[in-house]
Amino acid sequence: MNVDDAGDGLALSGEPPGRQPLGRQPQGHPGPLGHPGPLGHPGPQGHPGPLGHPGPHGHPGPLGRPGPLGHPGPLGRPGPTGYYPAVSRLVVSHPAAGRQHLGGPPPSSPPDGWLRVSRRPVGLSPLGRPRFGRLLIIGGAEDRCCGTGLLDRFVELSGGAEARIVLVTTATGRPDQVHAEYEQVFRKLGVDRTRELRLHGRADADGVEAAELLSAATGVFFSGGDQSRLRTLVGSRTNDILRDQLARGLVVAGTSAGATAMGRTMILGGRGPEVAAAAVRTGPGLGLVPKLLIDMHFGERGRLPRLLSAVALDKDHLGVGIDENTAILVTGTCFEVLGTGVATVADAESSTVVHPAGDCDPITIYDVRLHLLPAGCLFDIEQRTPSIGPAHDRY
Repeated sequence: MNVDDAGDGLALSGEPPGRQPLGRQPQGHPGPLGHPGPLGHPGPQGHPGPLGHPGPHGHPGPLGRPGPLGHPGPLGRPGPTGYYPAVSRLVVSHPAAGRQHLGGPPPSSPPDGWLRVSRRPVGLSPLGRPRFGRLLIIGGAEDRCCGTGLLDRFVELSGGAEARIVLVTTATGRPDQVHAEYEQVFRKLGVDRTRELRLHGRADADGVEAAELLSAATGVFFSGGDQSRLRTLVGSRTNDILRDQLARGLVVAGTSAGATAMGRTMILGGRGPEVAAAAVRTGPGLGLVPKLLIDMHFGERGRLPRLLSAVALDKDHLGVGIDENTAILVTGTCFEVLGTGVATVADAESSTVVHPAGDCDPITIYDVRLHLLPAGCLFDIEQRTPSIGPAHDRY
């Protein structure tokens, strides 16, 4: 008997041993709830109502247990007969909630003919692998010594010694040197298969070689450099493959320029002490994490005004400034902070913004939410809420 959990709900397949398939019983047989009718419940006042008439061909009800939780109730009086052994007890297990036994006393182990449903955490496939990939977004200047650094985590997520890593050197002006440095680090971490992907323009980004390399990779790493060079990848075949493979479990990492390119909008430049339109330049990004607008080398280069300028111009974005040797690990709709520094989150969604006439004049903005998150902190992107994670050990 096959039992699978598609994620949020419980999808059951298979047939009770020694029985005809559910929904194919001879006409007039009671449903698995012991009551005739599609819902297996009597109508109001205990009398068969419109929903309690025998269903067409005597189709059984959906679960075959008495009552909503296995307890006799107003809508769940046990019927006379007709319980299927395979579904008369339902044992559900979940890491967060422990084990819950529905429809009878908890057995030590399910007897023959009982159906066990294992509830996996949302986001896991039947084999326990992530249904979605992960993004490791690094603020730059990551420690390249092997042992406990961010690159170690990237290799671990990508498959360890079995990882197939593609290094994208498009952003850097010295690709040979950058490739040699990272290849050496990854080899020390046990990875023998590192391939460079040097994309000089749109033709390369749409080419067969890039498609083959990315489709076979378990981890893709974008180096630092000048993020404006990455604009040629936006909307390309390479961009499409990265999104598709990310949904299938690919791990994508980027540092410095490679980090800001991960969002739907990336910061191309800008400086100055004012929060103003002229303090930031933006352009389209790869859209791998659409709701985040990433800035890097954040604390070291005093880039809070630049990040606030960016979110003031587009309040739907969450601004995330990442210090050097610090990263956020994005899994699904949440991220965890890793490394030695802080991730700063600027949320202007509920703020009031007044734009001046001139781009160089300061923007009026108030009621901005600002979060400073060291390693171990978590952030829910959908709910826009931070929390303390189990790895938070600073205090």
